[in-house]
Amino acid sequence: MTSGIDYSNLATEHTRVVEFVLNCLRDYKNKPDILRSDPELLLEEVVASIKRYYRITAFEIVDVPDGIRFALDRDVDLHKVVEALGLTTELKECAFRYLDLLERPGIDDDLKPRIDGFMTECERNLNSEESLYQVSMASGITISSAEVFTKLRADHKLASELGLGTIEKMAFKDVNFGKVAGCDAVGFWLGGPKGAAGASAISIIMQLP
Repeated sequence: MTSGIDYSNLATEHTRVVEFVLNCLRDYKNKPDILRSDPELLLEEVVASIKRYYRITAFEIVDVPDGIRFALDRDVDLHKVVEALGLTTELKECAFRYLDLLERPGIDDDLKPRIDGFMTECERNLNSEESLYQVSMASGITISSAEVFTKLRADHKLASELGLGTIEKMAFKDVNFGKVAGCDAVGFWLGGPKGAAGASAISIIMQLP
């Protein structure tokens, strides 16, 4: 299913929201400890930034789920978060396997083939179209976002052209993408694209050196 759906626009939009949030936090860029030491401030700033993004770009008032606070815990057990989401048994078990995949060593080196193999298994074994859709969305965004982030890490010119230079400047190369992707997926299952963007941004801030 992942090969049949174009996630590039959604993934780019997701990346732009995350970058916008990081840019809104520019006063804290060189002092991430300020945000990490005050979780409620970080959550408040991230939520406010996401709402501001949609007011500016889509003239839309959006809600951002408070549940993204799970990402404030740098050592959060994402399996426990998923357990509490109230997902169907089928989707929950699939989500557990997806998180296990993201946590394996070397995920940055062969992310796409791993996820493609995982989705082939899901397409063969899942009975619910809704479960397949939810996993496909999370994994497809992860793949496309990883491609964007990889390019940004290596190409300053591209970062500038896309207006996403903030990520490179904030030492994004030091961030564990597997962890961000896990928070991204859980945030999506918790609150759709806004939840994914919020959880990603928080995860990045919490991992900055």
